[in-house]
Amino acid sequence: MDKLLSVAISYAESGFANVCNLTYGCIAGIGPFQIVASTFRAFKCKGTPKDFVSNLSCGPKILAEGGYGHWEPSMHIYRKDGTDAGWLPLYTEMVLAYSRQRLALLGFEE
Repeated sequence: MDKLLSVAISYAESGFANVCNLTYGCIAGIGPFQIVASTFRAFKCKGTPKDFVSNLSCGPKILAEGGYGHWEPSMHIYRKDGTDAGWLPLYTEMVLAYSRQRLALLGFEE
């Protein structure tokens, strides 16, 4: 499972905060990964979605077993200024930065 993807999704969803969905409340998402309670149960995650550690453990489990479809609505989140605050652009930037770092360590320069 891609750890960078987990980081990008939880940052875009909540800024790593243990909060309920800011627009619709806890019924629409809870915690850093904004996991809906029924999804938490369906993937047989341990603890509760409101528990920070349980939420952080469940998000990668859902990604590994079910893919990113649960977070597709937040793939692109356009701000009023037109910038994209979704997880896909953040993930892309993180992968590129990681790749550049690895290439530099191997002696390849841009």
